[in-house]
Amino acid sequence: MLARLNERIKRSGAYRRYRHSVPFVTIREWDKRLQRKLRLSKYRGTEFCCPVCGVELRAFKPVTNSYMKMTHEAGYAYPLAAVETFNVSAYYCPSCDASDRERLYALYLDRVFRSLDRSRRYRMVEFAPSPGLQRKLKSYPFLVYRSADLYRRTVDDRVDITDMHRYADGSVDIFLCSHVLEHVPDDRRAMRELNRILRRDGFGIVMVPLVQGVEETHEDPAIDTSMLRWKYYGADDHLRQYGGRDFADRLAAAGFTVERLGVEHFGAEAFRRAGIAANSVLYVVRRADASAAGGEADTKASRSTARLKLTEQPRVLVIAMRRLGDVLLTTPLVCTLRQGLQARVDMLVFRGTEGMLAGNPDVATVLTLSQRPSVGELLALIRRLWRRYDLAVSTQSGDRPTLLAFAAGRRRIGFVEAKGGGGWWKRRALDIAVAVDPDNHRVVELLRLAEGLGIADRTELVCPANVSAPSIAALAPEVPGGPYAVLHANPMYRFRRWTDEGWRELARALAGRGLTVVVTGGPDAAERSYLDTLWGPADPPVHRLDGRLDWPQLSALIGGAAVFVGPDTSMTHLAAGTGCPTVALYGPASPHRIGPWPLGGLDEPWAPAGRIQRRANVWVVQNPLPCLPCEKLGCEGHYQSYSQCLDELSVRQVLSAVDQALASAGVPA
Repeated sequence: MLARLNERIKRSGAYRRYRHSVPFVTIREWDKRLQRKLRLSKYRGTEFCCPVCGVELRAFKPVTNSYMKMTHEAGYAYPLAAVETFNVSAYYCPSCDASDRERLYALYLDRVFRSLDRSRRYRMVEFAPSPGLQRKLKSYPFLVYRSADLYRRTVDDRVDITDMHRYADGSVDIFLCSHVLEHVPDDRRAMRELNRILRRDGFGIVMVPLVQGVEETHEDPAIDTSMLRWKYYGADDHLRQYGGRDFADRLAAAGFTVERLGVEHFGAEAFRRAGIAANSVLYVVRRADASAAGGEADTKASRSTARLKLTEQPRVLVIAMRRLGDVLLTTPLVCTLRQGLQARVDMLVFRGTEGMLAGNPDVATVLTLSQRPSVGELLALIRRLWRRYDLAVSTQSGDRPTLLAFAAGRRRIGFVEAKGGGGWWKRRALDIAVAVDPDNHRVVELLRLAEGLGIADRTELVCPANVSAPSIAALAPEVPGGPYAVLHANPMYRFRRWTDEGWRELARALAGRGLTVVVTGGPDAAERSYLDTLWGPADPPVHRLDGRLDWPQLSALIGGAAVFVGPDTSMTHLAAGTGCPTVALYGPASPHRIGPWPLGGLDEPWAPAGRIQRRANVWVVQNPLPCLPCEKLGCEGHYQSYSQCLDELSVRQVLSAVDQALASAGVPA
């Protein structure tokens, strides 16, 4: 009776929430780390080395006595020596607690990472992350690492692996899915989702418990008690015992090619030194359509390069003379050009917007020009740029960007208006002229330039970054620890601004949900004065960082937030690009063309109007009056105008989107 009660408790939602709560996980990990430190000295030596933490050892720790006891009491159906990638006598690292399979992953990834382009950033998702390996993966500066789990509240992304709407198609370069699928009722659907989110040139590691000699999967709904599952599946939370051939067949049916890497790939000495059993096998998957797509893209790129007569590793200038948010939205194109052409890419932007490119690994040099340059400044720039580049890319159809592209590049590509706008001379000035399509989102439109060059595109924004991103504690020591929300109330123009009372009510509601409220803003005196009025008497108090942070610091601050709320402004575009759950308040402008670009891109374009729309990590909130979107400068037609749609936007509607965003981040509303 006690055993049944214990089983019911373990399967309850309350127990699951407790086991995955932040306090429980944090305290448990602190305790385990302390115990490891106290006991490490007796394991020190030189015979073995953990590839996860790099510590040399005289021995690894065996599997726990409790596990051995359960398999014995349940009468586990298979000998433990036959279980693949399971070294019973050398299971844990006494320094970092990495299991033998995690040490195998580290061996493989260390080899693969040595051949990667270190100037590029790769997006990696680890499902059900392990602390030791997670620390190692986060240390790589070229990885944009995300942890994901359905239940844990300490991960970056709370996702259901069978329905990962948070991740766009082809948005992940590398994934690690270790001992997850045996817990998932619909594992075939999960495999299809993993295939969907993986880039065509990416790879994944998929591991499940396997037994040598067992080829067919054993899966029986009648095996539904703790002891039966221990007996037939090897754990009470497993739903099946996979067979080797059937596991590979399921992955192939989901669209993967499967590579099995064993001791012959890594070498017997590497396995021995890392404490990995000789029967261990690593399952690496890639999309089955990768080779065909890659060959087609290479052919297109080579034809375009030949057409323009570009040299190998050409010098490219990208001209993006627009506001801060527009510069950020250009970064997927810049990344695409650098990788697709193996090019050195410089950028020409307006002075004052170059901060949005800080730390961008795809940009070699940033050139700046005044927004209203004198004739002398413009002529000096033309002399400096004259035919200096193999290719110049104009991201705008205006006269000045096209003229500068003509001056700078021996070959040119750029936009022209479909009708009028001086298209006749611009088509002559450009080697490849791309007609503007006003129905496209700005990022999609820019990537049409890459399409004109035959290059496979990259759709992810590259946000400003430092080499090592500082934590919130380093950026603002006075801000208390724990989850926090970032509010950015002031857009560049008054007609995009929400009401003061709306912002204050929102801040109170967020504080009531247990979040620290951090507010941002620019250093401009007029903006600081407005924020003084808005937040001066705030109740509860907010933590003001306006004017104190540069763009990389803002990127780090927002990237760690539980939620960001802001109007139609560059900060909101930045928040969307960091992956932070972002709530964007839109007024007269349509998000269809210039809405926030979520992490991984848009699966579906933004509708011009709606109450609450969600795309991946972004929620767009509008007050859909009959006139929306008017695409005007507010109701009075000037920058300082009011906008009825924003003035009448309710706090309740905004909070509804905020609560959805918080739930996606695992923060209770």
